[in-house]
Amino acid sequence: MVCDKKMSNIHFAITFVWLLDLIRLVFNWQTSLLVRHPTLQLSDYLTEAGTLFAVCGVLFLLALGTAHREVKK
Repeated sequence: MVCDKKMSNIHFAITFVWLLDLIRLVFNWQTSLLVRHPTLQLSDYLTEAGTLFAVCGVLFLLALGTAHREVKK
C-alpha cells in the first residue's frame, strides 16, 4: 500500500514527540522512586501520555484510510 506522504510525516512526527515524552515520564518516575516520599502525580502523566498515544493512533488510522494500493503492471 502507498500512503499519503504528508500524513505519514505528520504521524511520524507525533509518534516521535510521544516517544520523547514517554522517555521524560519514565525518567521522572525513576527519579521519584529515589526519594522517600514521591511527589509524582501519576494521573496527570497518564492523561498526557494517553492523549498523545490516542493522537498517534488516530493519525495512523487516517493515514491508512488515505492509502491506496499501487497498481502493478
